[in-house]
Amino acid sequence: MNNYIQVFKKVFMLAGFIAVLLAISTPSAEGQWNGSGSYNNPYEIHSVADLNLLASNVNAGNSYSNTHFKLMSDIPTFTQMIGNDVNFFAGHFNGNNKKITVNINENDTNVGLFSKVDGWATIENLIVDGSVVGGYGSQYVGGLVGEAISGNIDFCTNLADVTGLAINSSVAGISGAANTQTNFMGCINNGTITGGQYVAGIMGKSNTTLNVIKGCKNSGTIKGNQNRPLLSYIAGIIAFAYAQEIYDNTNIGKIMSNDFCYAGGIVACLIDGRVTYCHNSGIIDGATYSIGGIVGYLNNSSISRCLNTNWVDSGIARYYGSIVGNNGIVDSCYYDNQMSAIGGINNVDIPLQAEGLPTDNIIGFTLINLLSGPWVFANNLYPRIITYDPDHPIELLAAAPIYLQNNPITGVPERLDYVTAPFYVSNENSILPFLPPPLQQPIQQPYQWGWYNPNYIPFSANGFIEILQPNIASIRMRLGWDSLAVQLDNYIYPPYLNYNIVFEKVVPINVRR
Repeated sequence: MNNYIQVFKKVFMLAGFIAVLLAISTPSAEGQWNGSGSYNNPYEIHSVADLNLLASNVNAGNSYSNTHFKLMSDIPTFTQMIGNDVNFFAGHFNGNNKKITVNINENDTNVGLFSKVDGWATIENLIVDGSVVGGYGSQYVGGLVGEAISGNIDFCTNLADVTGLAINSSVAGISGAANTQTNFMGCINNGTITGGQYVAGIMGKSNTTLNVIKGCKNSGTIKGNQNRPLLSYIAGIIAFAYAQEIYDNTNIGKIMSNDFCYAGGIVACLIDGRVTYCHNSGIIDGATYSIGGIVGYLNNSSISRCLNTNWVDSGIARYYGSIVGNNGIVDSCYYDNQMSAIGGINNVDIPLQAEGLPTDNIIGFTLINLLSGPWVFANNLYPRIITYDPDHPIELLAAAPIYLQNNPITGVPERLDYVTAPFYVSNENSILPFLPPPLQQPIQQPYQWGWYNPNYIPFSANGFIEILQPNIASIRMRLGWDSLAVQLDNYIYPPYLNYNIVFEKVVPINVRR
């Protein structure tokens, strides 16, 4: 009998020892991840299988409130959404500056890597690449988040092309929409964004108060899908904003808005909110009702200490301005009146509110006492936003001036709305083979933009010029390694006709880690 007892004790002890080993070797209570889910010991995501498990559990109803996750490796291909129209993610996801490459094509109401976040979820330091497509039944589509109910999205980057096919879709690089309270800090969009009713680089629309968008940047092209409703909005940062605090943001992306109702470099339509310390240097390509270099339409809102340094095409809009389309509360805002040919507020300049200045009066330190706040000033550059990363490629490209010299006959600074001959680019001692033989001669002006007549060079830029095609060039900035593409709308002979020149600032996909 004692032998049986001894054997039983040994088996029991062995079983307990095995259980302890299993508890140590089993990564977590979930059975798959390393870590405990705490702040100091988060669940670790190493693989597609780890991420699939998170998606499956959230989709089954586990929101992971107050639970921490950390991405440990790049994920090459991920096709699921984390969450769905019913179930949301409420935890803390630290992307650890790693990248998830997605291939998501869904027809849910909310489409994104995270379909929906709520419960004060936090997503930070995450990079998303690949493609996100919301179908004809999808209302909110984002590279990172389809719909953000409440939480914080900080220092995330979207490189993915994001498309919403629905006519009434709200589409953006970071989050399709934000409701209740969601804050966006230091987020970046480099992807091409295509949508229906609300389309922007960072967030499509906000329906409620208390949202903050700070220090965000967009370089992606923003455009519409095939159809949209009568009321439609498109912008570089947020399309439709209600009671928002929007400050320290930069857009260099092209806003293709000629069939949208409202368009703006930063915000298309702002209600009961404020835009402060923002810089637009992206082209804004027309609108049907109201368009502005910073905000398309203001309603009981204000703009202060903002800068616009690129072309605003008034198109067929009823209201248009290089700062804001309609009248509003505007203070200490400036625009480059050689790059944008329309007035500051509803096509009128108002001193100390919205003023157009020549490029030479904006670059360098000339506005240092007028644009007080988070701006950094440097010789031969436009002011740029200092918040988070003033030397980010998007900030450097936004600060890169392309300026027209004075007309040699009238002495008046030239403007982009009037060009009298074909436009070409040359570098030091280069020969331009596409010109007629009499004009094939070296240009002795280094780092210069040129016209058809080599004796008259009205364009100049601070950078190293590299000829790509007869009417396309790339400037390699002295302060960085990114490029500025310049091209003609129309390249037509014979010479001595009027031409439209389009300047597009393009950032390669390059994320600092």
